Amino acid sequence: MKIQKKVGKSIWYYIKNYKFKSLLIQNFLFIVTFATVPLITTIYRNYVSFEQEMNLRMEESNMELLLKSATVIDNIVSDVMTILEEMQDSPECRYLYESNYFSAQYRENAEWVKGRIEDYKIHYPYVKSICLYSKRNQLVLDDTEIVSIEEIEGRGYKWYDIDRIFPMEDPYTLVGDDGNIMFCAPLYREESIAAGLLVVNVDTAVLGNRLEREAAPAARSFFILDISGQAMYCNNEENLLGAHKQYYQRLIGKARNAESSMEEAENSTKVVSVSSSIHRSWKYALVTDKPLYTEEMGKLRNLLVGSVITGVLPSLLVAYLITVVTYRPVKKILNVVEKPEEYIYNEREASNEVLYITSNILNTIDRKEKMEDELTNRLQSLRVAQSLALQFQVDPHFLFNTLEMIKWTTVEDMGSGNRASRQLTKVARLYRIALESDNMILPLKEEIEFLHLYIEILDIRYDGSIRFEWEIDEKLYDCRVVKLCIQPLIENAVKHGLKPKNYNGTIWIRAERVGETMCICVENDGVEMSVSEIAAMNHSFAGRNGFQDARVGLLNINERIKLLYGLEYGLKLEKRGEGLQGMKVILTFPIT
Repeated sequence: MKIQKKVGKSIWYYIKNYKFKSLLIQNFLFIVTFATVPLITTIYRNYVSFEQEMNLRMEESNMELLLKSATVIDNIVSDVMTILEEMQDSPECRYLYESNYFSAQYRENAEWVKGRIEDYKIHYPYVKSICLYSKRNQLVLDDTEIVSIEEIEGRGYKWYDIDRIFPMEDPYTLVGDDGNIMFCAPLYREESIAAGLLVVNVDTAVLGNRLEREAAPAARSFFILDISGQAMYCNNEENLLGAHKQYYQRLIGKARNAESSMEEAENSTKVVSVSSSIHRSWKYALVTDKPLYTEEMGKLRNLLVGSVITGVLPSLLVAYLITVVTYRPVKKILNVVEKPEEYIYNEREASNEVLYITSNILNTIDRKEKMEDELTNRLQSLRVAQSLALQFQVDPHFLFNTLEMIKWTTVEDMGSGNRASRQLTKVARLYRIALESDNMILPLKEEIEFLHLYIEILDIRYDGSIRFEWEIDEKLYDCRVVKLCIQPLIENAVKHGLKPKNYNGTIWIRAERVGETMCICVENDGVEMSVSEIAAMNHSFAGRNGFQDARVGLLNINERIKLLYGLEYGLKLEKRGEGLQGMKVILTFPIT
């Protein structure tokens, strides 16, 4: 992107010089009247309804946080239920609570189950422990050992006391003495006889960390309530003790199910939201102190009040900025008129009438410079072309006579019909065709006749080891091409493609019509160029490079075509195709 130079006199110079100083005051009064006063009025009206909207947003925000927290817990419950179902369905677990402890198969299955429990604990960090209780064997298995039921005294196995006194038939949850939540699933034998219990112990400390990281922050109180409405868990353990627990349970009891509301309690206002679990008969509640919200909202209120107080100063600043922006196009036009050479045209500036004028002035200057550059380049190309033409202004008869003299000398020394004399004869004819005609453009048919003569010389030189295939559409014979544009391509194919193969191979010469374009292709099955080399050559072919000194190569052919027909025509280099060895060069000309 072009960058515009910062030149010319300052805006204040033009304002003073052209008596535009009053614009600053006029813009200021206009903005105060039509912008600042309505702004202050709007702020006042918004402030009146601010409290109502704030309460509604607090309730909505609290419910959103609760639903996020509930989703975290529901996902964990879903994982725990999956663990219980997988272990209940496992033949190894079933064997442990149905079979005799003293069998070798029992010990083997026990090791498998302990490994599985360890895997669950690694995969689910919130799983603190998993216990399998067998009533038949009166044994408890976890990830470390197998112990008798008498040895679990003092380990916090509250589930055993419940199961022993009042066994449940359906899965249930308990809160342990350490505050962790235990998910219990009764086990049955095929004859529907109670066989034991499977317990997954969830670490509420890990649960709290995950909640704080993914959902409700620690500053809020998140509760899990059982079917009776008793709090099973809170991320703030203090709220589960004594008077705090009773206070929060009364507060949550006032709130309606699956809704948010403002609750007044003990000289404070709290936002309470309640939702139901999708997996169990639980409820979730989130209690937030209103000051947590009002602190943020207070910042916004102070900002609005500050905006009213400082309304005059921004009006003055905006007035100045508008004055500068308004006058900038005029300044730009004046600078262009005074010093057009110090500006660079940027198309993005043509966005309104004043800038359109400026852009057109700059665009005219830019086009003029481009035309001058193009003229310079063409004059340079013309000088190069004149130089090349002078190099070829050698009397053709001198070349013919010299070749004839060498040929007869060869005949005298080596006898008639030798290869050298035959080659000299054909070379003489080749020079006659190449040098005697003054036309730079000739029909394709004449170019092909020249190529046949050149190929005859190659056949003599390489004893016919190079095969040539012709695929020329005869309808293109009268189409005109640049003189001597195909022969260098054949020479290039022999030198770079077939030379590494000891000059053994095939060269295809094709010409076809594609729309309004004639495509001439010289293709060989020799050595290929690398992808980077092909890309570099095609990049050179895409633009104008001028004539190359001291040689006539692919770049010069490309330059001649573009000079005569335009940039859309010229050379292109490609590989032959998938699965085919070799290269091809494509020439494009307009159908004329």
